[in-house]
Amino acid sequence: MGLQSEIVARLRDQAMPPLAMVEAAASPEAAADRPPDATPAAIVLWQDDEPSPNRLANAVRQTVESNWAVMVAMRNVADGRGAAAASDLDTVKAAVRAALLGWQAPSASAVFVYLGGGFAGTDDSHAWFQLSYQTQEVISG
Repeated sequence: MGLQSEIVARLRDQAMPPLAMVEAAASPEAAADRPPDATPAAIVLWQDDEPSPNRLANAVRQTVESNWAVMVAMRNVADGRGAAAASDLDTVKAAVRAALLGWQAPSASAVFVYLGGGFAGTDDSHAWFQLSYQTQEVISG
């Protein structure tokens, strides 16, 4: 199981409810193109990797900081500004934080830390928020 699948499984196990749905996507555009069937929803996306320099002479061993986004979709039919969705966001943020913060995924070499988050936009019926987390993996060859 890859790291993205492990994060999805963790959120399904630890953050439902208040989350009604947890899925993976390859990009923010892919997540936005298919609106969630149920809300609040969490869509797990890989953001980027930040590798450390290799410090070995005859081999490769690097620590890679792996950054992940949890895109939260809240139903927002009351207004186009996102105020209706934002009122329930604290409960969802707390559930995601409780599931991921300090947890070490089986394929990771460090626990997850919170990097920050914010409003990501609205569409016809949803307000989107991004919560960013980081863990580490060690790669070698």
